[in-house]
Amino acid sequence: MSDPSALPGAARPPAPAAAPTQAPASTPSTATAPAAPSSTPLLPAQIQSTLQTIAHAHAASETHLAAQRQQREAYLGEQRKRDEEERRVRREEKRKEREEWVKRRDGSVGELMVLLDDYRPLIPDAVTDHYLQKSGFESQDPRLTRLLSLAAQKFVSDITQDAFHYAKLRTSAPAQGSSEAESGRLVLTMDDLASALGDHGVDGRKPDYYF
Repeated sequence: MSDPSALPGAARPPAPAAAPTQAPASTPSTATAPAAPSSTPLLPAQIQSTLQTIAHAHAASETHLAAQRQQREAYLGEQRKRDEEERRVRREEKRKEREEWVKRRDGSVGELMVLLDDYRPLIPDAVTDHYLQKSGFESQDPRLTRLLSLAAQKFVSDITQDAFHYAKLRTSAPAQGSSEAESGRLVLTMDDLASALGDHGVDGRKPDYYF
């Protein structure tokens, strides 16, 4: 049987619609993201080895600290011993110095008391005994009386020397027409004596007026 579309004047059937063209799939990028590191679990043997290493390091640290503490304690102990030895030596030196000073003092006092047997001070014993009795003191030992007389003599001598020094200072630059400058003599005045007594704690100045 012939094809009816081949007959002249016959209508041709419509052509089939073209299938829609699909866009080409996009090609994947050549750069790929880095893969995450794989976490491999530690084996029991590795865990045991790590724990042993940590334990050894801790033991070594403890041993080092203990050795340092022992060295410090030994140093402090030696320092304390040296300090105690120095203090003991100083105490011994002070004790010896004190004993020697006591011996010298006792010897000096004994020698002085022996010398006072034959010494006669400038102040007579009777004068010293008189003023001692007036003050309520009485002694049967003449050496003690002479010792007090010697102390009084020393006090008077010091005051005299100080008064002489003040007199020299006063006349070192005399005024014109001064009698001391003309005669060349040194005259001790009451002001010189009062100044010397003031140095020893004695007020020897006259009051400004009398009642």
